[in-house]
Order: sequence, then C-alpha cells, then structure tokens
Amino acid sequence: MKKRILTGALLTACLMGLILYTYRHFEKGYAGKDFAETAWEAMDTNDTDKDMHGMVSGNTNEEYVDRLDVNNGIDDNIDNNDGKLNGNINNNTDDNTNSSTNNSTNDNISDDINNNTHDLSVIKIDLLGYQTNDIKKAYFDKGNVGDIFEVINVKSKETVFTGKIDSKKTGDFSQLTECGTYYIEASFIGRSEQFCIIEDKYASLSVELYQKSLAYANNNQSDFEKRVQILLWILRYVDVYTDDEPYSVFATEGNTDKKPEYLKDCEKAAGGLMNQAEKYASDEVVKSDDDYDLDTFAFYSCLMAMLYDKIQEYDATLANTYLNEAVRSYNLVEQRKAELIDESFLFYAAAGLYRYTGQSKYRIITEEYLKNNPERELFLTNASTKELRADEAYVHGLISYLRTTNPVDMDLCEKGMKHLMRTAEQFDESIQSENYDGIGDDCRSRILTDRLSIIAIVEHVIVSQEYNRILKNAIHGFGGCNKEGEIYLTDRGIIHESVDEARSDALNASAYFYLLGQITESDYKEKESIKSEALESEEQ
Repeated sequence: MKKRILTGALLTACLMGLILYTYRHFEKGYAGKDFAETAWEAMDTNDTDKDMHGMVSGNTNEEYVDRLDVNNGIDDNIDNNDGKLNGNINNNTDDNTNSSTNNSTNDNISDDINNNTHDLSVIKIDLLGYQTNDIKKAYFDKGNVGDIFEVINVKSKETVFTGKIDSKKTGDFSQLTECGTYYIEASFIGRSEQFCIIEDKYASLSVELYQKSLAYANNNQSDFEKRVQILLWILRYVDVYTDDEPYSVFATEGNTDKKPEYLKDCEKAAGGLMNQAEKYASDEVVKSDDDYDLDTFAFYSCLMAMLYDKIQEYDATLANTYLNEAVRSYNLVEQRKAELIDESFLFYAAAGLYRYTGQSKYRIITEEYLKNNPERELFLTNASTKELRADEAYVHGLISYLRTTNPVDMDLCEKGMKHLMRTAEQFDESIQSENYDGIGDDCRSRILTDRLSIIAIVEHVIVSQEYNRILKNAIHGFGGCNKEGEIYLTDRGIIHESVDEARSDALNASAYFYLLGQITESDYKEKESIKSEALESEEQ
C-alpha cells in the first residue's frame, strides 16, 4: 500500500483513527488486519495514539418510560425536579415569562419532543435541556456587548450565574453545572422559558427517540420508505454502538444468549414491510419513469441483509427469510438499473450483501463502482431530494465495504476513508460559519442531517471533542437554539410546516437517535479519561 500525505493535521489524525477503527472492528478480517498493520508501520505513531478508539462504556436509564403521548395537563406550580429534564413545555406562555412544567414528568426527558406548539422566546435556549458538561449558550434577540444576564434557579429564586453577552448576542453559562431547573433573565430583554440541567440528557433522549421512531414505524403502515429508513438507522446504531458494550441504550445484562428486545421490535416492524414489499415490487407501483420507489428497494435490500446478520444466531430460519428478501430486492434493482438516476443505489445494495454474505458477485459490483466513479461531492446545498438519497446510498455503501471482514481492495479502502475525512472537515468549517454556533437560521434541512451523520461517522473514529461539540450544538439547535426558538425535533424528524417535508423530514427521528449514540459514547470516553488521569495522579 502506498503511503499518501494528507492535507492538515486533522486529516492525518482522522486517517490514523480510521485505520485503527478498521483494525479494531475487523481484526479477524483481511481488510482490518493487513491494512492496519501496514499503516502503523508506515506512520510513526505511539501506543497512546493506537488507543484512540478504545472501547467506551456508559449506560442510559434502564426504564423505557412511555413518553410518546402529549400530556396536556400543565401544573401552574413548579415542583422540585432538580436533576431531571423538564416536563411538557407550556403551550400558552408569554414571550417574556417562563413556562410551567408538569411535575408528573420529572423522571423523564420532556414529553416535549412533540408538536411545535410552544410560544417563541426572545431568549433562545434548549428547551430539551442541557447536560452538565455541555457548552451552554443562550441567544438573545437584542442587546449590546457587555449587557448583563442572570441565570436563576426556579426552586430557590436565587441567581446562580451572572454573565455578559458578546458581539454575537450570545451568553455563555457553561460554568453552571449543577443539576436543576432554571431560567434566564436580563433587564434589557426579559425572561426566557425554563430549561433543565441534568447528568445524562443525551442517554435519556436516545431512549425517547428510539421509542418515537419505532412508534412511527409501527403506526404508519403505508409509509414504506420512511419505515425502511427508521429500521436502517436503528440497526446502524446497533452496528456501531453494539449491544454488548455498556454505553449502548441496548446494553445487555446477564444472559446474552437471549434475543435482544430491539431485535424483537425490528422483527415486528420488518414483518409489515415484507408484506408491503410484495405489492411495491410490482410493475404497477415501481414504474419505469419513477425511480423513487426503485431507489427505496436498494435501501430495503440493505435493511434485510442487516436483519439477516443480526438474527441468524437466534433464528436461522427467519434469518434466511431476510436474506432471501434482500437478494430478491437486490435483483429487482439490478435488473432495472438503467432506470436509476444514480448507480450508487445498486452499489449500496451490493456492498451490503457482500459484507454479510461474502459472495464474489457482489464484491465485483461494489469494487467496479468505486474504481469507475469519480469522487463525488456529498450533500451539496442545492441538492435535490433524489440527489441526497444517492449521496446517502454512496456513504452507507462505502461504510459497508470498509466494515466487512471479507477481502477488500486496500487502495479503495484508503481512498474511501480519505474521502470521508475530507468531507467531514469541509462540513466542520461550513457548519461553524453558520448562525447559532453552527446550526444556521434553518436547521430543519435534510442536508444538515446528512452532513452531521458524516461528522458522527468520523468522530466515532478519532474521538474529536470539536466534532462532538458540533453534534451537541445540533441537538441544542433542534431543541430551541434556533431562529424561531422552537423545538424542531418530532417523531417524524426535523420538520416544520414552512419547509417542504421531503427535504426536512428525510431521515426521521431515528437519524438523530444515531447521532446521540455518538455523543453519549464520546462523553463517556471523556469521563473515563478523566477518571484514569485522576487514578494515575493518585498513584504517583
């Protein structure tokens, strides 16, 4: 393998991390072992660098509390919910007065990711709350540099933090780390709505988004494409944040031979999809001039292949049913590939089947695509929905190829990894130039979600606190730190009535469930690092 020079320290670090990522995940496979060992010899790295992708752990709330229904009963008084996330946001609050919370939801993360119904606020904060270690910022509609703002504890009515706004009309109160319920007040503008600071916000929110995603998949039987996407994101989460590692929301305890609950959930949803697929595969539905449905079958094929892989240790018969469905769907796409707007859909389906079956015919299709197609620019600002879908197929097809334990072309692996790293760096720069610390004036776009997924993929490898901050900023933006001061995150994803749904609701809440997996992993790794340093200091 030829050693190639990357542009910039970040890309070098990314390459080192991605090499290690390949090794750690595929050490039994041809791709992982040979590629990683050769690369470590070519690059002068130390043992500390080699541990960049050490396993992390961390658990979430054990209770899967049902918070899917909107609770309309709002108490006028606020009980003590220190250390917990808000209950429902009051739908009838004034701009300059704090909302009420329902103390019946104190043990949960807001009921809250619901319809965007609460009033706007002149001080934008994350209505879904902040984690104790977050960078915490409020965004003011008006004010001058140096104007004073205060953070006030709801229970005690005491001012617990005093700060000044900067030239961007932003107030940083990150030093406040004590769990509790608060609001912000400033004489020059008024009072914000209430928010909470809690210990494990992102773990709790992960559970809620999983529940909402699954509920949508089970309750919207006619929405074939979105249901496919929901299950794909759930399985991608498990693929990276495996259920045998404590940081996963699906972390298993005790008997690991028992079929995990998430697989039972996916089986149930997949059964309905398979029934629909029979109808959708007919010529009456998948027309020659309508590649949208045909594209969906490429994603559906990969979903079935992933289910085959996950279920075969528990139920070989059912696993083979999934595999047959994956092959049948792949054949449909392959036979009618001339109708596709982009070959990346066939590439994605082939890469998925090669990863899980190792059959050479799928490898040929996968590698021919990577060799014969120029490096594509991903998730461009003005891209159409179909173009975004094609980019998504390329990215996840590439990930399937990089993660297989079957033989691969090392040069293609290196080329693909570098492409992802360069793309993440480009998105990092463009996102940080936007308003609201990276989210921009409109954070509902599918394009932003796709770009964040690239950053999450690379961040998983190199454990970059900068990338983790960008992901957290996105969640804060979706929770209220945006131009309108609204919660954009719903059970259908990032959506708003003023934005075309096809562009804003593309990946459902399950895509953000995946992003939260990376945030919780990085946070736990940081905590473990701090603990390790403290122990070393004590020993010395």
